[in-house]
This record gives sequence, C-alpha cells and structure tokens, in this order.
Amino acid sequence: MKVSTMQQDINTPFLDHQNTTPKSSKKRWWIAGMLGGCFFISILLVLLVISAVYFVRKTVKNTFSTTNIVRCLALSPDGTKAFAIGSSYFALSPSGTYSHDVKYRTLWEWDTDNQIPLTLSPERFTPYLISVWFSQDSTKLAILYCANGQTDGSVCRLTLYDTLTGKLLWENGEIYGIESVAFSDGGENMTCAAGSSSGKKVYVLDMQTGNILHEHILPGLGQDNGIVLLSDGKHHVVMDNGARLSMNRVRTIGIYDNYTREKINEYNVDDSEISHRFFPPLRSFVTRDGDKLVMQIRGGSSSQQHRIVVFSIKDMKIVNQFSFGKGIIYEGMIGITPDSRKILIAIGTDIHVVELSTGKTLLVFDQHTAPVGAVAFSPDSKYVLSAGDCRAFSISDKPMVDSHIYYWDINTGKIQKTLDVNSHPLFQNP
Repeated sequence: MKVSTMQQDINTPFLDHQNTTPKSSKKRWWIAGMLGGCFFISILLVLLVISAVYFVRKTVKNTFSTTNIVRCLALSPDGTKAFAIGSSYFALSPSGTYSHDVKYRTLWEWDTDNQIPLTLSPERFTPYLISVWFSQDSTKLAILYCANGQTDGSVCRLTLYDTLTGKLLWENGEIYGIESVAFSDGGENMTCAAGSSSGKKVYVLDMQTGNILHEHILPGLGQDNGIVLLSDGKHHVVMDNGARLSMNRVRTIGIYDNYTREKINEYNVDDSEISHRFFPPLRSFVTRDGDKLVMQIRGGSSSQQHRIVVFSIKDMKIVNQFSFGKGIIYEGMIGITPDSRKILIAIGTDIHVVELSTGKTLLVFDQHTAPVGAVAFSPDSKYVLSAGDCRAFSISDKPMVDSHIYYWDINTGKIQKTLDVNSHPLFQNP
C-alpha cells in the first residue's frame, strides 16, 4: 500500500503535466488560427473590392471611350466652310464623374467634305472649349479655349486662323474671361467682351497681330451684369442690374461705342417688365442686323416658365415677350437665324423653332437623343446645323449621348445630311 501510495504521489505531478499542457497548446493554436483566418478573409475581401472597382471602371470606359461628341460647331457666313471641335466621352469612376478628352478639331469645306488642316498642335487644346466665330467674309476663324482645364477665364486664350490655309495667325492670352467676339465690318479689327469678378471690359484687337489697340473698363459692372457685342464690331450692349445695395436701384439697357466708350442710348428697365431678381438674363443674343436684343429670362421657381424678351435697339423699348419651358431646362435659347426671324430653343433633346415676332412654335426637331450642344445656320436661314451633346448624372443612370451632326430644313424638319463623328473620316484626326 505504501509503495502504491508513493508511486501515486510520484506519478501525480507527471500525470497533471501531461493532461494540462496539451489543452493550453490547443487553445493557443485555436486563437492563432482564428486570427489568421480573419486576416485571410480581410485580404480576400479587399482584393474582391479592388477587382470589382477595376472591372466596373474598365467596363464603363470600354463602353463610352469610343463615343465622340461635339463641343463647338460653326458654319461660315458664306456657307462654304464648317468647323467642329469634339471630344471622347467616358466615365472615370462609379461615383458618376465624367471626363472629356479632346478627340478632334476639324475645319472642312461643307459641300465637298475636304478637310483643311489646322496648324495648332493637339496638346494646345483642352476639353474646355468655349466658342468659335467666323469673320463676316468667312476667311478667318477665331477659337476661344481655356488652358490647363481651367474654366474661370483666368487662362483663356483666343486664337485666329486663316480658313483658306488652316494657318495659325496669332494667339492672345492676355485677355481674361472673354464672353463674346465680334469682327468689324471692314475686317481690320476684332472686338472682345470680357468679364470677371472685378468687372467688365471691352477690348479692340488688331486683326493682323492680335495686339490690344483699345481697352475700356466698364465701371460698376460685375458678375450681376451682362454684356453682348453687336455684329458690326463697333458697339456693345450693357445690361446693368444697378447697385445691389442701393435703395433706388436703377437697371438699364445701354448702347455704347466700342472705341470711345460713349453712351449712344439707354433704356430704364421697370420691374413690371423684368424683375430685378431675374436680371440680367441667362442668355442674350443680338440679331445679325443689329436691330434686336433677344434675352432669355429664367423662371423664379420650378413651376414658373422661362421667358423670351425681345428688345428693339433702334427704338429702345421692349417689343415682345413670350414664355416657354418650365423649371430646369438643358439649354434654352441657343440661336437666332441670320434673317432675324426665328430663334431656336432647346428643351430636353428637342429643338423648338419659334417665330421671333409672335412667339409661335413653328416646328419641333426631335431627332437628337441627347440635349443639343451646338447649332449653326446656313446663310439663307433655311437650314440648321445641330449637334448633340451628352448628359449623365450618375453611374446608374443611362447616359444621354448623341454623336450626330444633323443638317436639316428649318421649315420642314427634314434631314438633308447626317454626319456621325464616331465614324466619319473628318472626325478621326487626333
């Protein structure tokens, strides 16, 4: 019994050690396994998310990267030449951010589709192209764009080309915030209207060199005021909203000389005609004959219609008003025919041809599949050149993209010619 007891006493620690050590080891291995498993699952989830994002971006880019759109469009006054600048359209991220890369810049003979090469290198252009203008004799083409992706006008550049040779004549980067351009009747000078937070200015440039000949600061005019040039290149219209904090706010439409800044005439705007809340207008055009100022006045809320106000420059009075659309619209008033009889109003993807004197809708052109980005007119005002744009607000929305340029009869809506910028050889240059 004693031997047995001694043996039990001697063996007990050994047996306890044998029984407890494996349990502790198993517990440690179990914890390590759990941590390792969680780490592995985390890495796997991260890789899956990265793969999904890459797949979505690649799919979206492959879907839209080959879709080209028109950013600017113009037809020369004599109807012999056309110009278009466009970009490729694709989505950058699933958050709905989109990008436009310059794809082409094309000057061509309208009837023959013969391209006139431009000498400006592709890298000088950016997607932020503001507008283009032909001179009255159709021999010059002015292109305004913003460099380095800026849109605030701080680095805008104005370039002038010879439309017969495509040669770059000059480039001016000294004028900030250019809003419109007009050529003088004789072709000696070019006038630019510019604006920024510091005020509005009018510049007169030498057509041969691009140097500034005259510069006029319009005192008291800030971002709350509008300015538009008359087509004669000699005068401009100022839509002055008056002093914002003044108790006796006086709002005027004035005609001024581009060279001397002399006031030719002025009209006081009454609130019963145009409320100060919606002045100056969203868009303003002067008819080619210089007789009418046509203004688009925004509605006060989503339930109120926008208005077109027609102002006679000769008689200095409002001669007509009519309403159109409602709430948020894509473009609104987009052009006036050379004969000053019709205006084009874009609402959604449709173009409404409206008689200027009565406000009556004469025709609705509904062939575009996206909001209209640009329009131009034939010299006889019988045909319209229109180009679609793109609209997409999130990655889940179906993008509204239109890569077509249509040449159509303004009286019948019948399409005379169609150019697809995705496939036509004219639009394949880099």
